[in-house]
Amino acid sequence: MKNIRLKRLLKSCLPIIAACVSYAGYAQTTIGASIPDQPIAGGTQVGHINCDMVECPLQGGVRLSAVVWDEGFSQVCSLFVDYTGNPTPVQVALPPTPSGSSYLPDVIIGNARRVGEQRASHVVGVIYQDGANYDTYYSWYYVTGVGGSLGLTLGGTILLNGTQSKYPHIDAFSDNVNTVGGLPGLYTFAATWEEHTPSGIISTTAIGPIDSPPAGLTTYQISTGSGGNEMPDVACITDVNTGAQTALFAHSFSGGVRYAEFDVATSSVTTSYMLAMSQASPRIEAMNLYDPTFMPPLTKYQVVGSTPMGADVEGCNDTYYPLVYGGPLSNANAALFGTSAQYLSPAVAAGIGIGGTPANIGNAVYSIGMYIDGTNYFYGRQLDITTGDFPLIPGGNDYYAINQNPVGGSYRPLGMTSSSNSGFDLLSVWFDGNTIMRKFSGNAFAFKSTTGVRSVENQVHYTLSPNPAGHTITISGMNKGSYTITDVTGRALVNGNLNEYKTDINISALAAGTYFVSVLENGNVHTSKFVKE
Repeated sequence: MKNIRLKRLLKSCLPIIAACVSYAGYAQTTIGASIPDQPIAGGTQVGHINCDMVECPLQGGVRLSAVVWDEGFSQVCSLFVDYTGNPTPVQVALPPTPSGSSYLPDVIIGNARRVGEQRASHVVGVIYQDGANYDTYYSWYYVTGVGGSLGLTLGGTILLNGTQSKYPHIDAFSDNVNTVGGLPGLYTFAATWEEHTPSGIISTTAIGPIDSPPAGLTTYQISTGSGGNEMPDVACITDVNTGAQTALFAHSFSGGVRYAEFDVATSSVTTSYMLAMSQASPRIEAMNLYDPTFMPPLTKYQVVGSTPMGADVEGCNDTYYPLVYGGPLSNANAALFGTSAQYLSPAVAAGIGIGGTPANIGNAVYSIGMYIDGTNYFYGRQLDITTGDFPLIPGGNDYYAINQNPVGGSYRPLGMTSSSNSGFDLLSVWFDGNTIMRKFSGNAFAFKSTTGVRSVENQVHYTLSPNPAGHTITISGMNKGSYTITDVTGRALVNGNLNEYKTDINISALAAGTYFVSVLENGNVHTSKFVKE
């Protein structure tokens, strides 16, 4: 999951200032990053940046990531593909458009389903816009050598829409039946963009295979048109009980933000309503695997938005958290930096994080990011999915600096994603004025090293070993409690009680694949992932 928008010219470049105010009974603090920033490529006038990431259990458990960006005022889009531990990443320019100008790229990573191809093969899909003719294109690349000598081959390019289309975005559906190494497969995309028609500007979608989509995909209208730019974004969910696929949309509409759901099976919009947001340019993220029967209900989707600040300038004034069960909206950003602060370049990712059930990817935490004007820093925050608000615990309201070194330049694009097939880990990418930077961190927003950061690995005080495992796993260092082992669909397979200090669990009956063990101790749930060989 990913996202990001263009930003605004800064009027000041002030040093970061540590601050501390009270919110919901706990102090809010800015916390500096200690994980080093990692450069991946040079850039000039980068306006938009997006990313995606997947785990590769059949390639030694490495993380495969893809980053796209535009630069040079709509002249070129670049794709950067890498896996953890790889000494030689691959970077290519996207295929040229008829005008020679490309703009506004977004990216997904999926699995191949061609005849003769194994599902372990990876495909990178990129959607982008012709910067002059305003047509929307989709290109796909085959990835080879993951875990070894990485390669990237263009599979093809198709025109999605040629009727004055702008602001494209894309996301992928999870398939928990056709799994890859025990994790959901990713075979189908939902794309969206706005179209400028004789009757007004509308939002549109197309559904297709990530690998080798046919030309002339059917497009479907999502909105009725409001007269202004809609800048739609899309997030995909799959019902873990029925397998039903639904694309969720957020788009600007009549000065506000409208939410819509598109049922893939019936090719129809089933839900549409206005959110209590005055922002434009919204970004949406959601649970990849969603269980509507889970109680208590969890936050189904997360929308962040930005407000026009003048010609060709956008900013994010605040962030809202609509709950799936109709709970209240919240804005907790203003307490620390004040109501006049500008929160720019909003980004959101869905991950496993803390709490929730690992069966529902994204059900446990939403990580949001933003650039706060005047600080030269991006900040990350965590959203509690059980309340739709920031966790009301010490540290839950803190602002964690994403970048270790202050950024420069005129634009502040930011992208964030957790692994799309597992929900684990977090990748943040940004432009610092001269260089595309990235940072891998923990399951929430661990932009620091382990000290003082709230993430799954950092909060728990037990060990799970060995991992990968054969016939037995051992949980050590935990007080008495209980445990449950589930597969990627959320089905409970093994459960029992913990002994004090050390518990051996027989997993010999489990098939090879990826599993989650949730440990309940003193009312707190800790979730870890392991692989059965």
